[in-house]
Amino acid sequence: MDLSNTFRSLRNRNYRIFYIGQGISLIGTWMQQVATSWLIYRLTGSAIALGVSTFLSQIPALIISPIAGTYIDKMNKLAIVKLMQFLMMINAFILGCLTLSNKITVNIVYILYCILGILNAIEIPSRQSMFVELIDEKQDLPNAIALNSTLFNAARLVGPSIAGLLLLKISEGYCFILNAISFLFVLFSLFAIKINKKDFSLENHNILSSLKDGFNFVIKTKEISYPLLLLTFYSLFGISFTTILPVISVKMYQGASNTLGFLMSSLGLGALISTLFLASKKNYDNIKNTIIISSIVFAISLIIFSFNKIFYLGLVNIFFAGASMVLQSSSTNALIQSKTPDDKRGRVMGFYTTSFRGIMPFGSLIIGFLAEKISAPASLAICGSICLLVSLFIGIRLNLKKNKKISLN
Repeated sequence: MDLSNTFRSLRNRNYRIFYIGQGISLIGTWMQQVATSWLIYRLTGSAIALGVSTFLSQIPALIISPIAGTYIDKMNKLAIVKLMQFLMMINAFILGCLTLSNKITVNIVYILYCILGILNAIEIPSRQSMFVELIDEKQDLPNAIALNSTLFNAARLVGPSIAGLLLLKISEGYCFILNAISFLFVLFSLFAIKINKKDFSLENHNILSSLKDGFNFVIKTKEISYPLLLLTFYSLFGISFTTILPVISVKMYQGASNTLGFLMSSLGLGALISTLFLASKKNYDNIKNTIIISSIVFAISLIIFSFNKIFYLGLVNIFFAGASMVLQSSSTNALIQSKTPDDKRGRVMGFYTTSFRGIMPFGSLIIGFLAEKISAPASLAICGSICLLVSLFIGIRLNLKKNKKISLN
């Protein structure tokens, strides 16, 4: 692996500054995610409650992200990201204070996570669209996206491990407070970034017309629409399997919070290695094949994981699931952004956020319901089988489309 090629987008000053600040903040984000899941399960003992919390934190993306995308294309993306990060810091601080004062309830967690979902629905497409403004050479954009995924999953490796250890000794509230503090680092980096000012105007802005224009572009661009369709199915039946990891930790492996932390960390390690692989690529000509192959590997890994009751083998299994899961979503992101013009980037990333996060809540409810009514292993097997069938179907469609192009030439 050529490290100089892998980290080439860090040569850009703005992206390097943002990368460092966000990296620290993401560790806190993952600490809070694990701590929140454990808190809800401790308060309720219900897999459905875990699904509801994830649903409330992600459902706003279904409606808000596409609408936000129409404004992102016409507004200062950096200013939007600054505001959303600040509000998320306040949200984490409130959650921590209420937990430490023993005033926290499941309903309060639901409310705060619904607010967090609204903030994320605006921040994610804004931040993703901002990457192109943080680099000097546009050809570095796929690498910057891959490195951002690497950072996200490095934090997934570190954050849950820290949270798992803290949860054994002290309250979940300290994880929330530490997350609030970590937001200061990304805010400092955002204010240190220097981007050339552009003229922005919302004059004659028509939401419906702008949405229609962006949607038509996605539908007509098959290199975007097919991967987005696959990502939508995976968000519904695949990625949401992490929702019931607390149940798997307790019922399949007879563990505690540290067991959940180890599972999340193994998943994060696989994800980290896969995104480093993606970042090391010198060109992305075959990225469509990467998307399909990683989708199939993930589905098979999920099915095998559902039958495995040996914890150490489970760690290996979830490693491959994490690697293929994130390789698929990161490759999809890189492909979409490389095919999207700047004037439509906000809207397209709004649709991407909807496919990735907006659909996922329904998957969390489905897998939470199946785990509650049938069993956690059975729910994993069912969802993994659906993902496998969809991957094969779309993979065949993409190959047919490719062969037709070849025959025409």
